[in-house]
Amino acid sequence: MTIVAGCGYSRAPAPPLRNPAPPQGFHTLSFPADGLTLQAPQGWTRIDEQAPLVTTLSSGDAVVAVWRYARDLPLPRGRAEMTAATQALISAVRSRQAGVRVVRARIVHLSGVRGIELNAVERIRGQLRRVRSTHLYSGRMEIVLEEYAPLGVFHSVDHSVFSPLRRSLQIKASS
Repeated sequence: MTIVAGCGYSRAPAPPLRNPAPPQGFHTLSFPADGLTLQAPQGWTRIDEQAPLVTTLSSGDAVVAVWRYARDLPLPRGRAEMTAATQALISAVRSRQAGVRVVRARIVHLSGVRGIELNAVERIRGQLRRVRSTHLYSGRMEIVLEEYAPLGVFHSVDHSVFSPLRRSLQIKASS
């Protein structure tokens, strides 16, 4: 699959509505085989998964899923290719879920690599969620960081967990 492999293709389970716990600090998670390190919230449930899903972290209805895909196709480079990749990603998401509402799409730099960030409102297992999906391109891999929560709590969880975790993500260059 191309750049849209993680976004909307498969999701970590969305549990019944429950409020996420505030983090009790953060601790380092390292996934050497995947070339990833991040700061995860203390007190959240961690489930290490099978490829391409690396891990999920959850508390209540807030979920973080980290995916890693090997790519055979060249990664998008330069502004024009990144813009085209952004449009392709939006189209793929909409084709998989007609009701998705893309709030914002932008090109980002994170952990020293370029990527695409999509913010959307969509249904995951029947529940309306705000989703931020960040696709990062490094070497011959695509890392997808998905963060989602119910609309009413997304902002607070984003401030306390999602944004700090996203900023902490470190990607070891791959060939």
